Amino acid sequence: MKHSHLLKQVISVLALCCMLLCQSIVVNAVSQTPLHLELENYQEVRSSLNGQLTGHHLTVWKLEKPYTIDQQKEIVQELRAWDETKLNQEFVASKHDMVFFENHIEVAAIPNGLYYVRDIIKTPTVEYRGDIVFELTDGEVTPHKIFVKKANPTSTIVKLLKTDEHKKPLAKVGFRLARMEDNQEEIGMPLIGSDGTYRYDETVSTDDKVLYTDDNGEITVTNLPYGTYRFIEVEPLEGYQIEQPYYEFHLTGPQLVTVVVVNKKTPYGDMQFAKVDSKTNKALANAVFRVTKKVDDKFIPVLQDGKELVLTSSETGRFEAKNLPFGTYYIWEINAPSGYIQLTEPISFIINEEGANEKFTKTVVVRNTKRPSIEVPNTGDITLYLLMFLSAVLFGGGFYLVRKP
Repeated sequence: MKHSHLLKQVISVLALCCMLLCQSIVVNAVSQTPLHLELENYQEVRSSLNGQLTGHHLTVWKLEKPYTIDQQKEIVQELRAWDETKLNQEFVASKHDMVFFENHIEVAAIPNGLYYVRDIIKTPTVEYRGDIVFELTDGEVTPHKIFVKKANPTSTIVKLLKTDEHKKPLAKVGFRLARMEDNQEEIGMPLIGSDGTYRYDETVSTDDKVLYTDDNGEITVTNLPYGTYRFIEVEPLEGYQIEQPYYEFHLTGPQLVTVVVVNKKTPYGDMQFAKVDSKTNKALANAVFRVTKKVDDKFIPVLQDGKELVLTSSETGRFEAKNLPFGTYYIWEINAPSGYIQLTEPISFIINEEGANEKFTKTVVVRNTKRPSIEVPNTGDITLYLLMFLSAVLFGGGFYLVRKP
């Protein structure tokens, strides 16, 4: 009985060992396909590293379903616009040692799977950027080879931060990004991406793409070649002023560049009016006015909420223009109070710091003249007697003619 129990324990231990051994074999099997990186001008790469051929790592992000190797082009187009922070949020990243051989770089110990790789080598003197999707499988018996071309020198990341004067982020503000030539000509940049995250890509057409700040008030641009650039604000938020026409920055090496753009709210103010009789100062109701601004010698209606701003005096003769940006305005009377002559000239008023003050009490008085009533002119007593005499003569003559046989 004891021997039987002991035999069972031995068998259990052997079975466990076999399972562990098999598991180890499986793990090794899925990790045995080495990755060979063949770089353009590889010998220049080795020379530029000045003998520092150790301590280099390749960072890869493992892609899960629904991504497949058949979507390689679409995946690259999507992910190349992301920064590393977003990649790390969406995928599992891992680093693997790079071994420099005579004609290639070998990376081992990458488990089978679908991966995205961006930077192959990135130092202050040399940069090889991948943006490559590759897949390692059990079926491969030869090293998986990837050929990588030398990248143009780029900045690590450029961030634009858009805020108001109280450091509140401003979303959905539109900017153009332009590179400055020696003759100060602005050249539009070929960029891909959306929702605040963009990436330079020389394979797309150069245009004046409008970049929009995200919910954090940020625009992130990566992969820009070295040079001088300008962010140009082209679509400000309603109610905010553009403080300066552009914001210039310089890229001289791999670096983080932050451009802070602060916009102040457009100052607003109010104006009060009183409509009165020109002689008695009696309050006049139901006078209607259109508010305008003068642009190039033309009076343009002021719009609020997409509609022309029209004001009507109340029973107390009062009316008010509210929330107007600082500037000079004109009101035109388009309907006078009943019994009064309509004004034919505009009345100007200015919205400034006074109108933005809560204690503001200034009132513009608008006076109307009463329309004169129609009266029978007084021609004098003699004219009246003469008319009475002529009437009597005519009456008598008519009576005589009627009675005559």
